[in-house]
Amino acid sequence: MPNITALTALLNKGQDSALLRFGLASAYLKEQPDDHLIQAEEHLKRCLALDPTYTAAYQQLAQVQKDRDNLIDATETLRSVSPLPKAQGTYKPSGSCRCSLNA
Repeated sequence: MPNITALTALLNKGQDSALLRFGLASAYLKEQPDDHLIQAEEHLKRCLALDPTYTAAYQQLAQVQKDRDNLIDATETLRSVSPLPKAQGTYKPSGSCRCSLNA
């Protein structure tokens, strides 16, 4: 997986995309999970603004929100997945988008 510096350099060159934002969030969570929850959340929200059908981003965002003790937002994020149109390319059936909100 590319590192944060490399992905940020792409972003700074103007190559913004949902995939890049998802990759940045994933890199933050993998390299320094406890220290970078806010950055990961920001990138996941931007990812979903760019592609609101990116179901993996909804799941990862809900997990980050849960890890930040924000269960209300995590629940709302997961609820946002179910009304997505099934014709979208990145749609996955709601049964495949799971995040345990149990503490």
